[in-house]
Amino acid sequence: MSTRGWYEYYVIDLDTGHLYRPLQFHKWGDATPDNALHEYSFFKEKLDNHDCSEEIQNINDFLKGQLESMFKSLPPYFATAVFFFFLQRAWEKIHSFKKLKYLDMPEEERPDYRLGFAVGQAEVLNPKLARICRIDDEHIDLVNFFVNVGRFVRPWKSYGLQLSALSWLQYLTQDTFEADMGSIAGFTESSWDEQFHFRFFFTLRSSKPCQVEKISIQLADRSGDDLLQQTNIAEGNTQKAGELTTLWCDNLQNIVHENNVDLFSLSEAERQFKPVTDDFWTQPEEPPPIDEENCQPV
Repeated sequence: MSTRGWYEYYVIDLDTGHLYRPLQFHKWGDATPDNALHEYSFFKEKLDNHDCSEEIQNINDFLKGQLESMFKSLPPYFATAVFFFFLQRAWEKIHSFKKLKYLDMPEEERPDYRLGFAVGQAEVLNPKLARICRIDDEHIDLVNFFVNVGRFVRPWKSYGLQLSALSWLQYLTQDTFEADMGSIAGFTESSWDEQFHFRFFFTLRSSKPCQVEKISIQLADRSGDDLLQQTNIAEGNTQKAGELTTLWCDNLQNIVHENNVDLFSLSEAERQFKPVTDDFWTQPEEPPPIDEENCQPV
């Protein structure tokens, strides 16, 4: 059975002292603690080597233009969370074996080629609207591509009657309407079959809302308890299982130490900062204006 996990993205605003939860999603397959630590290192490497504020601002403007009146109902710093979700999806897409199934197809019939051709053609015809910013980074370039998929090929007004806003954002990262394994937006709460919960904390200031200063992470079990604070999380009643789990936790601690991972926890965040709740995750979404001429999946 594939390892499944639940991801929660939190934003800490140092200027206001508030704690927000702008995004949460499910990951189907490879949702293991060591992979979550590698995702943390991947995010940190991007921020250490690139100023990602322009990409975050671009996503914010894109969402505002697409969602119109619904934009106001989004959680604060939603665009920041979407940027990192898109970044994770970009890594999964680039390093996935799924594209190998296209090798025997004529180029013009490949779903990824057809989507890329449609977006590329639209970018040429609308250079100012496209906001293309090539920075010699394949992952961030793909994030910008996802945005232009939504801007030109799969606009919200054509899919909002079929998909939630979260599922629409997920669709922008896929070649076809069929959901890939990997990170999947569209869920509003975790399910029983998710073995782990991973919480990412992005620290910034409202005076510079697109400039993330620090990333932290918490690894938790399905009940939300911190994995690295447990001495034995094995299920079963054999001593061998417990010993194996202890070795596994030691390996996680080594990864944390070797990669200078900044650990944090939700309980500590709630003690230091004021949680801000919103009803985005419980209220029905406002449907977009109907576009009867273009309402089929691409």
